[in-house]
Amino acid sequence: HRGSVFGHVGIPETQTQQRFEALLHQEIEKYKDASVVFVEGESRRIGPVGLPEPWMMAMQQGRKIWVKSSLGVRIQRILNEYLKHQTSDQKIVPLLEEALMSLRRRLGDALFIRIHDHFCRQEYANVVHLLLENYYDRNYKHSSTAQGDDFDWVVTHDSEEDQTSIITFIQRLTLSFEKGYFRRRYAESTP
Repeated sequence: HRGSVFGHVGIPETQTQQRFEALLHQEIEKYKDASVVFVEGESRRIGPVGLPEPWMMAMQQGRKIWVKSSLGVRIQRILNEYLKHQTSDQKIVPLLEEALMSLRRRLGDALFIRIHDHFCRQEYANVVHLLLENYYDRNYKHSSTAQGDDFDWVVTHDSEEDQTSIITFIQRLTLSFEKGYFRRRYAESTP
């Protein structure tokens, strides 16, 4: 979602591409001796900055896990991400509205008015629900990765139990990679 028109909300305007890349490099250095690194798949653009091309290429060439979540879990995650600064920084709400306004033409008048009415009433869960269901999910479904075609594993995250299962899955997967199992198997299956 940080690649969307809302991506810049909550990210300091002073963030420059150069500073972002320096921070990214600093973070990557922490994992230089790791045999496996998990990253969230992002679009090239993250708010006001972009991922460097080598980073994008590495993500595209890596093994992929699709973590599926229910609409309710996704709505809550987005609300937590974007509204966590709401009480301390009231500038968030106008930025969210400005981003919403930029979608008006793409949403169409009827849907936009419905969403904007919820926004004005501070019914943010309804706003996110309508945007996901009627705009973002529909656009995402047009990509091949939306169907899980380009993923090595698909897991579900809808509850605390699922979260525990995913952590266990990732730990086992990490051990398998460290032992070289997937490198050998992947190399054998590629021409």
